[in-house]
Amino acid sequence: MPEISRLHVDVQTASETPARTTSRIYLGFGGREFRLRTQSNPANDFSPGARQDFYLGADPNVAQPQRNDPREPHLPAAALDGEVYLRLHPAGDHRDWVVERARVHVFSGAEELAVYDTPALRDANSPLKHKIWLGDDYGHIYHLERQGAPGGD
Repeated sequence: MPEISRLHVDVQTASETPARTTSRIYLGFGGREFRLRTQSNPANDFSPGARQDFYLGADPNVAQPQRNDPREPHLPAAALDGEVYLRLHPAGDHRDWVVERARVHVFSGAEELAVYDTPALRDANSPLKHKIWLGDDYGHIYHLERQGAPGGD
């Protein structure tokens, strides 16, 4: 089985106020967690309306890339069958967060092995109205679902 070389996490924060968070956000994947925080401008990672791409592993853009690397220790492709989630760890003045969309793309080299998505958030008939609140009063974890063929939407 191929080894996982890169995780690409695409996160959309809702545009309304107070959607932004100063809390720590983690990706759960392969039996471990990875912090989602860019090196270049972490204060804006989860600001209202922000769409942020986080790259872990090959060509990273996250803070502490050597500690947030799915290659160290390597994650086998069997990790694709495990849970995938976002977790909020409340911190700072803006502890809650409103997620509009999140996707995780898993790669082995240039080959996309799997995509995980938040289908309830993009369903027009969803009672969630395309958003989920994370925080002390609503829960800290949101699970993503594995989608069909990689590369699909």
